[in-house]
Amino acid sequence: MVTSVPHYPLGLPKLDAFHISEEKKEGLLIIRLPTSGLLLRSFLGRLINYCWYALFCLISIGKIPYSDVVICLGPHPFTDFPAFLFKKVKGARLIVDISDLWPEAISFKSSLGNSLIQGIGYSLNKLILGFSDGICVVSERVLDFITYRYNYKKPATVVYNVTNTDIFVYDQEAKKQKKSLKNLVPELAQNKFVVLYHGVLGPVQKIENIVEAAKLAQTIRQILFVIVGEGEKKQMAKRLAEDEDLDNIVFLPMINRKLICKIVAESDLGLLPIVSNPLHIHFLTTIKAAEFLACGTPILAPVGSYIGELVSSAGVGFEIDFADPSQIYQSIRWVLNHPMLFDQMKERARKIAVERFSQNHFAEVLCSFVEVIDR
Repeated sequence: MVTSVPHYPLGLPKLDAFHISEEKKEGLLIIRLPTSGLLLRSFLGRLINYCWYALFCLISIGKIPYSDVVICLGPHPFTDFPAFLFKKVKGARLIVDISDLWPEAISFKSSLGNSLIQGIGYSLNKLILGFSDGICVVSERVLDFITYRYNYKKPATVVYNVTNTDIFVYDQEAKKQKKSLKNLVPELAQNKFVVLYHGVLGPVQKIENIVEAAKLAQTIRQILFVIVGEGEKKQMAKRLAEDEDLDNIVFLPMINRKLICKIVAESDLGLLPIVSNPLHIHFLTTIKAAEFLACGTPILAPVGSYIGELVSSAGVGFEIDFADPSQIYQSIRWVLNHPMLFDQMKERARKIAVERFSQNHFAEVLCSFVEVIDR
């Protein structure tokens, strides 16, 4: 495994900007590439980190033992071209994991620049699909789109986003006690209904709309919004909350993976806020959704999204328009007014996560597909 993600498999080891390290865990060779340390703080920071990864991935090719099949994940096209070079050098078969269609589906205002960027994205996707031997996609929607848009006829399979259901667990007592949250948030001295978002605080998340929802919810003292993460819109959202003198929303910095598992398990409702173009929303299915569900934490997801359709049809969450803060607020009110139905949603959330997003299910599907590619 070649990765620059520091929390894989668990924890946050310190990585410097130039050193390539190697370690073995349970027989798996893990080559950890350097990180510039700018990940998630801004669009430019993420872009630099992706390029950094691609550069050091090329440098590390000599360290990688021979493999029959290479599976390439991550932000396209930064991970794909090093993987393609590995395929050529080692004579391996290449499976490309299409977790999104960036930059083709990226959100920009309508403009000539937007059309140019999306055109470049289409060309890169076409090239990547052309040199692949097969693809994995995260949903049936993505598979249908790629098959139609790119006339893709090579082997393909749907591999849903995976989460470790042994680490992200449903614990009713944890949701009641909220010990880890109380250590982080003094406002939890009294019992609160915690609405959680954790991740990037960028333009498409529209965190300011969550602040507006918190403003609407001020009269219900039980509700507390907890926002965890970094991004270019964080300071603006914090200023909005301060200007409104809101005491029912708190902002926390990035938290290590071990603690995030506990925070998600202790929260009552999860948010997947996206306000973007229809194509971006149509395909949306995030790892965060799987983690929330595995912890028995129902979610609010964007209307029209793949994950929104899934949670609403399975009765484990709600589809809402995150451009309208009142829909966030009204969904929370409904949950508080129907506690017995909400408890049933928690149970169903855990069940669907184990059936669809567990590592066992992921391994079964992926191993079967690797056998097809390696014939």
